[in-house]
Amino acid sequence: MKKDISPPKTTAGDAGHAVVRSALGAIPFAGSTAIELFSSIIVPPLEQRRIEWMENIGEAIQTLIENDEKLTERLQNDPAFIDMLLAASQIAMKTSQEIKIESLKNAVLNSTKPSSIDATTQSMFISVLDSLTDWHIKILDLFHDPPKWAERNDHTFPSYQMGGLANILESAFPELSGKRGFYDLINRDLFNTGLLNTDSFHGTMSGNGLMQKRTTEFGVSFLLFISEPPH
Repeated sequence: MKKDISPPKTTAGDAGHAVVRSALGAIPFAGSTAIELFSSIIVPPLEQRRIEWMENIGEAIQTLIENDEKLTERLQNDPAFIDMLLAASQIAMKTSQEIKIESLKNAVLNSTKPSSIDATTQSMFISVLDSLTDWHIKILDLFHDPPKWAERNDHTFPSYQMGGLANILESAFPELSGKRGFYDLINRDLFNTGLLNTDSFHGTMSGNGLMQKRTTEFGVSFLLFISEPPH
């Protein structure tokens, strides 16, 4: 028999809404107007995000349950999974970035499977993901394996004798050309969180060196955890 998991009707966000409404209502003179502004501008898209997320993640988990009847009980009694689902849901409510939302869904799905990744590391992964943007994820994926990235994206890198990783980056993403300040900041973020092993995209190296993996062991595990699980 097909078991159904219905999205919850209330969330921590609903309680937060009540708190905000109460706080705004206490503001002298401006309270009523502020409440109406909050309700008309913030609430509809926030509720839409919640519905879309819960339907998306619910359908994905439902598919897993249809292939494993014991999964429902196991997940309901798995504190690490509940932690992951709640954390990912809270992050999903704060972003409209599609790659990040997809990564959050993948993290939840991967947390349902037996894994060598312990609960603490999973918690670290979701915390790191919270701090990243779509561009962080795209750049990390690129430097995990430039040749395979090029193959997946039908891209051909120029033949470099010498150059810097910035050449690879701007070839892969022409829209970043001339935006050194922007992608250098992303580089520092990825390095400081332990995902990339280089703190600069501008050191000169051989053409062969430009094609080497730049993700750390932590970065490799992170990318695997936020990638679509195998069917």
